[in-house]
Amino acid sequence: PEDKRKLQQFLNLAAGFSQNSRLERISDFVEYIQKSVREDPSAASVVLMTIHKSKGLQFDAVVLPEIDHPIAGKHPPKFVPGYLNDDVLQDVSLVTPVPNKDIKEVFFSENSPILQAMELHKKECVCESLSTLYVAMTRAVYAMYIFVAPKEKKASKPSTNMAELLRISFTGEETAPPETRLVWDGDAQWYLRTPNTLKEKEKMQISENGILQKKDSELEETSVLRQEVRSAKTAAADPAAFIEPIRFGCDPASSRNLTRRAPSNIEDRRFVDLSKKIDFSQQNTVNGSILHSWYEKIAWVENSLPSDEELIAAARPFGLAKEWLERLLKSFHNSLKAPKLHRVLHWTTYLPMLREKVLKAGILTEEQIPCTVTRKDPADPNEIRWEVYCEKELAIRTEDELLLGTLDRLILLRNDSEIFWADCIDYKTTRKVSSPEVLEEKIRSHQQQMADYRKMLRLHYRIPDSRISTHLVFSMLGVVREV
Repeated sequence: PEDKRKLQQFLNLAAGFSQNSRLERISDFVEYIQKSVREDPSAASVVLMTIHKSKGLQFDAVVLPEIDHPIAGKHPPKFVPGYLNDDVLQDVSLVTPVPNKDIKEVFFSENSPILQAMELHKKECVCESLSTLYVAMTRAVYAMYIFVAPKEKKASKPSTNMAELLRISFTGEETAPPETRLVWDGDAQWYLRTPNTLKEKEKMQISENGILQKKDSELEETSVLRQEVRSAKTAAADPAAFIEPIRFGCDPASSRNLTRRAPSNIEDRRFVDLSKKIDFSQQNTVNGSILHSWYEKIAWVENSLPSDEELIAAARPFGLAKEWLERLLKSFHNSLKAPKLHRVLHWTTYLPMLREKVLKAGILTEEQIPCTVTRKDPADPNEIRWEVYCEKELAIRTEDELLLGTLDRLILLRNDSEIFWADCIDYKTTRKVSSPEVLEEKIRSHQQQMADYRKMLRLHYRIPDSRISTHLVFSMLGVVREV
């Protein structure tokens, strides 16, 4: 298992290198591995980390010993930016040094853009701090222990740190004597009910009934477990007077993290062409990324076909040589002329096909399904309409894993309260296949990926499989296949 874990870690690092680096030498990869290798936190019984590094992870018990940081930021900034209409998604309109209190009162009016920029920055700091606190408080599976500094006197003005916020929110009190348990909720003996401990209990009961005798090495663990049960009974008699010690009764060998899985990385790997996988020039990867970025810009060809200038601007960050970019641009335009891809990207030809699916499923009547992408009344929440999303990101948590995926193209038939149909399209930029049989094999290799996309759509929008369709589009081959 340890070797398997290390191999998986190595493969993950290799995938990250291929996606995020344009370096071509083996020595660059070795240097990347040396800088990136770190111990897997899931293998340790106790892990010390910052809140930011805990994002996406889960632990049986979480201890927060120091959370008395100012909500509005620990250090005041020297400069703050201002934005058009106070919208951080707009262009920066000014950058100003932060004046002190006296200068603000004398030289700036209430509606000054500089003061507005400072207030916006303060709000952003508060939002970021609250988001960080949310991350910290949602990492625990069974128990969370929070320690705050004692406070025996009321302050002249309310404090603005995280600990104060939590203490007042939970207790309604502004003071807190030392070594006092301020608030508790849930099961203090959570460690007696973890899957590993319950198995021990079951073994102990079987042994007491004479059905199965425990091994000598397990007798000591059984004695400890019985002692914990007696302590639990004592605590139940007076829970307010009993401050439960932190107990880690979990199995240190088990992983606490949800398995992360990206459907786009799943293929049938029984047969692998290493000459194609080990592509040190990374030309195929770059070409595929550029093509995906171009298709992403198309909602419907009838009303959103990007110009060549826009396409070249989108490809510029990839650093492709001019002659290669011109060839790729020509291939892109030729792909749009292929009859099947033409049908997919034009609403006048694709929506009728989806309408037939909806009618056949008996979800809506013909009169209820719109024939155009234009809305009659954008303010009407009950209006049924077609919506298209490019590069739709989804993160779906199941019982044992976290599914992370980006849908290349998603078409929804919906109103504000219900999804009637979801059609997912995934682009494949394979340029050549040696035979129809090879193409069919490639399509089969992507079936699990499309099944995962259907699962994500089903869970995210809470619709049955009967309302979902998925298509593979081999854009460079002019092939569209429903999977």
